[in-house]
Amino acid sequence: MIQALKRVRDLMISLEQYAVVDENATLLEALYALDRAQFHVRNNGHQHRAVLVRSRGGRIVGKIGHLAFLRALRTVHDDPRGEDRLRRAGVDQEMIRHSEGFYRLLSEDVTDLCGKARTIKAREAMRPVSERITANESLMDALDAFERWQTQSLLVTDNGGAVGIIRAVDLFDEIATTMKRCAQGEK
Repeated sequence: MIQALKRVRDLMISLEQYAVVDENATLLEALYALDRAQFHVRNNGHQHRAVLVRSRGGRIVGKIGHLAFLRALRTVHDDPRGEDRLRRAGVDQEMIRHSEGFYRLLSEDVTDLCGKARTIKAREAMRPVSERITANESLMDALDAFERWQTQSLLVTDNGGAVGIIRAVDLFDEIATTMKRCAQGEK
């Protein structure tokens, strides 16, 4: 059983230790923020896989994960004849769109991607963040929230404002450690 006294605040990563950029930052600036945040990773901790996006008003409004970075950089490539062939073969429209975009991304010159990363704004690449949990909630509440929202991280709030992020990987590590201690007869 997860230790009853532990709360979300005990596992969260504070916003000061996480990668956060303003909504007008470029993707390149977001990548640099992600690199800087890696220095704050706990010993034997997991690397951060997202950047939080802050509005002009200072609220956390979005998140850019690895896949969002790649999606923002891809170029949509229209090839109606190829699309028709794929559709006739039973490939759905969403898969066609993603496949063409990633093919185009991989076939571009890296310097082209660097240029794009300097022009695309964080607000254009982010996924809005609506999944939140309060700092004082239990780890079991966090487990329920991760299951309900099927996400890898939750924004942590206290007194209405964002104070950090809790990641599913850190909750998993805590549960796994507790289970192993329990199996060995420790408390």
